[in-house]
Amino acid sequence: MPTLATLAARARTLLSTVTLASQGAVSSMITLIEADALRRAASLVRAERRPTGMTRDQAQGWRQARDQIAGALQAESARLAASQVAAGDQHH
Repeated sequence: MPTLATLAARARTLLSTVTLASQGAVSSMITLIEADALRRAASLVRAERRPTGMTRDQAQGWRQARDQIAGALQAESARLAASQVAAGDQHH
C-alpha cells in the first residue's frame, strides 16, 4: 500500500501535467492535498502504539516525541490550509 507521501507525490506529478485555465488552481489543489496528507499523517502518528519493553521513563519520552511529531504535522497542515483560505480571500 502506498504511503501518503507517495500518493501526494503522484498527485503533484499528475496535477503539474494537467492544463487548467488558471495555474493557481493547480497550486491550490496541490496545497490542499499536502495539507490533507499531513493531517492524515498526524492521525497515523497519534494511533501508533508504544513499543513493548520500555521502561516508564522511556515510554514517557516516546509518548512526548510521538505527541510532538503529531503536533508538528497537524500545525503544518493547519498552516497550509490557512494559506489556502488567505489566498482564496485575496482572489475574491
